[in-house]
Amino acid sequence: MLAAPLSLVFSKSGVPKKHKNGTSSPPHNPGLTHRSLLQEAPGVLAMEQLFQRLGGVLFCIKDREGRYLSVNDAFLRRARVSDSADLIGRTAHEVFPLLLAAGYEQQDSLVVSREREMHDRLEMITNPDGSIGWHLSDKVPVRNQDDRVIAIAGVSRDLQSTADHDPRYGKLAWAIE
Repeated sequence: MLAAPLSLVFSKSGVPKKHKNGTSSPPHNPGLTHRSLLQEAPGVLAMEQLFQRLGGVLFCIKDREGRYLSVNDAFLRRARVSDSADLIGRTAHEVFPLLLAAGYEQQDSLVVSREREMHDRLEMITNPDGSIGWHLSDKVPVRNQDDRVIAIAGVSRDLQSTADHDPRYGKLAWAIE
């Protein structure tokens, strides 16, 4: 059992705000909340606790409509968000540059509609300094006890920081750039 405090983020009611990409959105209807996610898929809590401890791995859970329910601290840094309330309940379209968000949302839609995992997808993600970096991402459907897909869990690994520790990824990142 983990004894250290965790700074997991939980779903809250949305408040209209101006977003980084210039859009504003009305309050969201959360439908699936973090609390109901944990009730329907109890194993999610253990997954969150593990990924919260991995500072170099971005982790998030989104509902079927693509709204963020939970993220780890590494994800918050990459989203360039200091207050989790600016992220939870929002979609990628409201948080990330529009061209990047379109790709993320397309992947989410495929995972939900096909009810299948997606592995080792090469994609661009913002770095904490605002630049764009190459990542390998995986997304899996989160199922409830009735085997119905209720959410999406995703992780992304930065190829450049991984390359610092594994020469194979450095060669791949160099070839891509």
